[in-house]
Amino acid sequence: MFIYVCNINTMKHLLFFSLLLLTTPIFSQIKVEDVGDGWKNKIELALDLIKRTDSNYYNHVIDNCEHIGFWAGKYSTNEGTSIYMTKYDFEMNSIQNLACIIVHESKHIEFSKNKIILSEKEEECICYKYEKEFLFKVEIPERRLLENVFYRIESFCN
Repeated sequence: MFIYVCNINTMKHLLFFSLLLLTTPIFSQIKVEDVGDGWKNKIELALDLIKRTDSNYYNHVIDNCEHIGFWAGKYSTNEGTSIYMTKYDFEMNSIQNLACIIVHESKHIEFSKNKIILSEKEEECICYKYEKEFLFKVEIPERRLLENVFYRIESFCN
């Protein structure tokens, strides 16, 4: 009788922890700064787009990025395991653009974490090609994003 009760309690605990995990936010691995104006929500939508588009890209982001923040610079960038978005990127009002930036910058972080040394031009070429492959998997990619990635590949890869 005691063993049966113990098993019931164990099953209750397993059920409780399973439900707890299901209700945990799916982006808990990446800390996203909440600076207002719905920016955090837009980043979470971009992460969701990456996850829905291709789990390999999403896993790559999760493996390399620990934090997404914001800064007043001209271009989005990365430092350590953080990605920093600019106000300009949010003013484009494009979740696809934010997703592309996250994918692109996560590739830079991968190089840095693995101490892979490339010239700036070589690294940008690889990151833009990686971004392009992601963008090709998006259901209906925005034309301006496609044009930009092709322009950047032509600039950095030739």
